[in-house]
Amino acid sequence: FKERGFFIYTQKHMKTKHYQAYLFIVLFSILLSSCKLLEDKIIWPEALTTHSVAQEDNHLLDLLWTREVYTSLASEGTGMVAIDGNVFFLGSTQPTERGGLIALQGYDGKILWQKLDSFRDISANSEALYVGGQSWIFALTLESGDEIWSTKLPGLRNNVMYLYAVDDILYTAGSNSGEHLKNVKTGEIYDVSQPFRSLPPGILAAYLPTITKDKIFYGAGKDAFSSGSAWQRQPYYDLLWKTEEENVISNIAASDKVAYFLTYNDELLMLDVNTGERLGIIHFEPSINFFENFEVSWSSQHRGYHLAVDDKNNLLYVILGDSNQMFAFQILLDTEVE
Repeated sequence: FKERGFFIYTQKHMKTKHYQAYLFIVLFSILLSSCKLLEDKIIWPEALTTHSVAQEDNHLLDLLWTREVYTSLASEGTGMVAIDGNVFFLGSTQPTERGGLIALQGYDGKILWQKLDSFRDISANSEALYVGGQSWIFALTLESGDEIWSTKLPGLRNNVMYLYAVDDILYTAGSNSGEHLKNVKTGEIYDVSQPFRSLPPGILAAYLPTITKDKIFYGAGKDAFSSGSAWQRQPYYDLLWKTEEENVISNIAASDKVAYFLTYNDELLMLDVNTGERLGIIHFEPSINFFENFEVSWSSQHRGYHLAVDDKNNLLYVILGDSNQMFAFQILLDTEVE
């Protein structure tokens, strides 16, 4: 009886151990599957279409490449800059990755490096990249994204609204501290007591600026369409031109001679920076038409429209939010502007 009892006990014990091992394997498999599902979860809005450039417009821009990018959730300000033959954008190249700051080779679109972090705005000059996040501004190397310096905006919960590097000055604005001039080499504010005021009369803070040496441009607002406008900055604000329709859906990218922006009429417009005269127009096919493609009048995907121009290398980059596409163009437009 004892031997039989021992055998029964041992058999039960073995069954229990086998059951526990089986249960462990099942639970571990479920955990792996869950991790895989989380890893593969689509976190960016899916493309609504695939765009191409109308063939008749090829004499203005030469298409170099296109690639899939995701930007509509990444930036509330400037989402892309181009300099020295490369392009940098805030977003992701994969629909399952949250992303961050990504550097691409300008002539072929290959990834140079990535810095995964939550940034809201980006600018650049020949010395560095400048990115803003929640209360912080970082200067990073163009070559690798390594940090050069960082600085915290004054006040609490003071998110970066925009930043723009022009020569030795970094124009910045915080949600709770107004606008300031910073030293691009150190990040120090030049004069806290005298904040910089970038907004011309009648321009709301939601309409994010593009600042150049002598002009300031306004395109689409953070949550609204708008007309495009250009202002002379010095010695005082003087309106140079303004588009008739409030149909601008992107920032305005500006070189020394040409201003580029997108409209919800399927157009990439090129205007003289001084007069607003139309120099060229590119059409995208099929239609971008917001009011047919979106169920609501405004969504996160509306923020996925960005332009950047590399004036030195005659390169233009365009991101279309409804198709999750980046286009790289060689600029062929003759811009002999006085």
